[in-house]
Amino acid sequence: MLVAETSARHGRGNTPATDRRGDVWAFAPGRKDGRPAAPAPPTWRRRALAAAPLFATLCLAAGLRTAWLMLVHPNPNDGRFDDTVWYWNTARFIAAGDGFRDPYRGSPTLAWPPGYSAFLGAIFKAFGEGRTQAYAANVVLALITITAVYAAARMLLGSRTAIVAALLLAAWPGQIEFTSLALSEPLFAALFALGLLLVLWLPRCRARSWPVLLLLAAVVAAAALTRGQGLALVPIACLWWLLCRPGARRWATWSLGLFALTAVMLVPWTVRNERLSGSFVLIASNFGSDFWIGNHAGASGRMATEQPVPRSEATSRTVAQNEAASSRIAVDDALAYARSHPAAETRLALTKLRAL
Repeated sequence: MLVAETSARHGRGNTPATDRRGDVWAFAPGRKDGRPAAPAPPTWRRRALAAAPLFATLCLAAGLRTAWLMLVHPNPNDGRFDDTVWYWNTARFIAAGDGFRDPYRGSPTLAWPPGYSAFLGAIFKAFGEGRTQAYAANVVLALITITAVYAAARMLLGSRTAIVAALLLAAWPGQIEFTSLALSEPLFAALFALGLLLVLWLPRCRARSWPVLLLLAAVVAAAALTRGQGLALVPIACLWWLLCRPGARRWATWSLGLFALTAVMLVPWTVRNERLSGSFVLIASNFGSDFWIGNHAGASGRMATEQPVPRSEATSRTVAQNEAASSRIAVDDALAYARSHPAAETRLALTKLRAL
């Protein structure tokens, strides 16, 4: 009996041993402490088999998008007047080292977020200007988005759901169509998906959370500079981390850290806007016109209006100063309408929700 008690106390024999917290370890031959033997690391074959569904999905996505581009590859400068003209030609200015300029007037601008223009300008600078380069970059962005969605879905819901999500994104017609357009959507989708993945990942690496938090802040800032809605990642992250219950101190550190790091990364662009316009513009001045389109007497709840957007055209101001002034005028008009027409605002809000 003494031998059996001694064996159990030291984790030997077939009797389970316990640690200081009372957790029971199953008997593991070959280990003196009675802990279960560590699982064998996955071989390259196992890793290849695990990655095979994602790899096949990425091949499908690349193939579908390449086939589409062989049929549809529009030239933004073919005489049209749409957003692709703006992005393409602001990218040309950036590639030439002239900064972010209005492609129609050639003056420094703060009308739109600069993210996609800067991305496309970097593509032009590195590989030359051309539709092949721009649309190939869109294919790469689509593959990044699919991979990030797969990883996030697998983390939350398992591998089967993850592969279904990746397949849907790979074959979704709208996603394929955007490959042939010089628009900000492919870049923003990739950044937003990466941001969500990092939000989910952070609570799993508590010991090394600051590098992940820094990377997340960079992704949030890049997404916001591409489309202002990227800032929504900050409250999404704070809410998710609260649900993960990491402790009040850690949650506050992560949340305040993300807010502060993102703000610091946006400061240079905001200072540039202040210098050009003489007023505070966080990212771009198009917020005012977008807000007014959704909140005025002729608003339909859609991104369209038959009435002209209020603008400032003072000849004594620069282009950037007029853009900032126009944004303020539009915001003031929209707020005045919202305050005086609460019933219409409720109707418009419901219409916007349906449009989502």
